[in-house]
Amino acid sequence: MIRNHEWYAGNAVRAYPLSDAATTVDDAGQFLPHDILVDCQLAFPNTLGEAAFVSAVAVSARLVTVLIQAATTPTTPGGALLASITLLRGNLKPWKPYPLASDLPDVAGWIVFGSGPESEYQGRFSSPSQSLL
Repeated sequence: MIRNHEWYAGNAVRAYPLSDAATTVDDAGQFLPHDILVDCQLAFPNTLGEAAFVSAVAVSARLVTVLIQAATTPTTPGGALLASITLLRGNLKPWKPYPLASDLPDVAGWIVFGSGPESEYQGRFSSPSQSLL
């Protein structure tokens, strides 16, 4: 069941769940389309880092993948991979929460995709200033 249709639709036209301070520009100079990610919740121990950021987003013909990495501080990368998700693009339902996977203890969360995964996109983010959550 999908809840909060208006919330997700509103997020598809802004950078949420990324920080307002995030540039949303990937390492290649392309903007992360606002309609790919529309919500995210991630809990992790502060021993892994002070913040989290999206380190990669890939939307290919078959798959959608997102990687979330810890940041030593909100402006300094260098932490562990906290969580990830890979879904078959054909099975992805917009505005549905999907659980994130993690091999680290005490890391859990979910992510919600918008309609953006209908278009292909490849983006890597090497700094939290680009895609801080």
